[in-house]
Amino acid sequence: MRAVHPRRTALLAATVIYVVGTASAVGQSPFPGIRPATPPANESVTTVNLYDIDIPEGFLPGGEILALFLRGTWDQGGTMDIPAGAYAPGAEVDYIAAGSIKDQIDGSVFIARGEPGQPPGRLTRVKRGATLTLHQGDVVLYQLDAAQHGSTVGDTRATVLSFLIGSNDPPEDPQANQELDNVVYEQLGGLDAGAWSSTAAGPLRISLERSLLAAGGRVPPYTVPEDTAELLAIEAGVMEVGLDFDGDGAPESWTPLQRHQPVNELLGLIRELRAGTEPLAEIPEELTGLGPKAGDALVYLTLRVGGGVANPSTPET
Repeated sequence: MRAVHPRRTALLAATVIYVVGTASAVGQSPFPGIRPATPPANESVTTVNLYDIDIPEGFLPGGEILALFLRGTWDQGGTMDIPAGAYAPGAEVDYIAAGSIKDQIDGSVFIARGEPGQPPGRLTRVKRGATLTLHQGDVVLYQLDAAQHGSTVGDTRATVLSFLIGSNDPPEDPQANQELDNVVYEQLGGLDAGAWSSTAAGPLRISLERSLLAAGGRVPPYTVPEDTAELLAIEAGVMEVGLDFDGDGAPESWTPLQRHQPVNELLGLIRELRAGTEPLAEIPEELTGLGPKAGDALVYLTLRVGGGVANPSTPET
């Protein structure tokens, strides 16, 4: 399968990015402002920290910024070729959720090695143009506008969760020919320039978590700091959200949401979250071995962008 890379058009468009799945507005939780006096009944949430990294100072571009949260599925024999200047300046954070890929990036690159079930360690700088073999649990940070060549390793599928942070300025070479063979990306969420401007000034920390919620389990309302952006994305199952239409803090009705369903019109109304009552009938192939099991009804990701540590230690490897 060969196609023009879908990320460029979405990232560099000067319009508001659609938030697909269950993404909250910046500075909000999907259940803002209310914290119950006692934990809700049947709270059965298991959360796994996939990564928590600080972006080195000077790595991000100035000016207006747009950001996208994506999932890439690399089938056996998949390749991706992106020439330099195809994107505007920025940064990309890739988490290898399953499988392995080889990646060669002609720009500034940092890597944090991880193990399945364990968050990666600290970021370390790698030599420009080096070929990296990335395995499940690894995180790589690199320049968005650098030339890149990637390919799958072995005969298995790879899944990559990518967070792209790019300048709203035009790319150096908007007509650059990007090629993907057996690689498909889908959008999970995004932040437009206005939302990004509300995040913490200075150093940034980006974290990603995966949560598993048993059938009928509930998540208590919580708040997100004003200088932090949060996005939620459903991976499998049904997320039921309680909507507060009269503003008394209690949900009057519940709406079921599944993967890819936009909820922009519901932001500010959601007061509570729970899993559907039916366990997952089948674990998606891309999540096999990553935690979901019989009895889970909902699997979702939480991406946060907030204040970080200036100049994190990044020795060269």
